[in-house]
Amino acid sequence: MHFILELNTLLSDNEVKRKLEAEGIHINALSEYYHNNTDEYSHSFVISYSDMKIENFRSACSKMSELTPL
Repeated sequence: MHFILELNTLLSDNEVKRKLEAEGIHINALSEYYHNNTDEYSHSFVISYSDMKIENFRSACSKMSELTPL
């Protein structure tokens, strides 16, 4: 099971993905699934939660929130 998370960030999708992967969080940008280069899907990420433990989800949310300007 998956959901789409939109991040309010100034970072590119690749930068977000790289920073989160360095923290052990593996996500895919929705923009990776489209052939044409469009900003319509930028800052949207596919999150799989079917086998995620709640403790890991909380930690991942905390790390993702660090990438937002607010």
